[in-house]
Amino acid sequence: MSYEWLTEVELSPEVARIIDPPTILWCQIRRTAMKIHYSKSIGINLISKTLANSLYPNTSLTPSEKHLQTSSGTILESNGVLRVIPIKINNFEICLDFHIYDTLDITLLIGRPIMSSYRKNLYKVIWTLRLGIPL
Repeated sequence: MSYEWLTEVELSPEVARIIDPPTILWCQIRRTAMKIHYSKSIGINLISKTLANSLYPNTSLTPSEKHLQTSSGTILESNGVLRVIPIKINNFEICLDFHIYDTLDITLLIGRPIMSSYRKNLYKVIWTLRLGIPL
């Protein structure tokens, strides 16, 4: 998939919904360990407005018309998108875009499939360790 197509889908005005119960993972953002929810079916990553302001107070945001429907049925408007935020999960670093919502239900959520990228990177590390040759 191209970056332009993914950006267009992420910024479309459709409503994102949390369908599956999220899995809890531990991650590191700006050298701070925290829980992150993972539910690959949402289609966007999200961060609470409070956490975004705490971690990235003066960062410029990309406007977005994407809405989020909470479990109670409330529709929330996006406060913008934080672009290219590095997070680390089990020594695997990945940069993601996060939509900002004024919610306290979930402070941080990855809503796109990342585990396949994580596994590919893990296999590269294993092969490098066994063969001594970087892939």
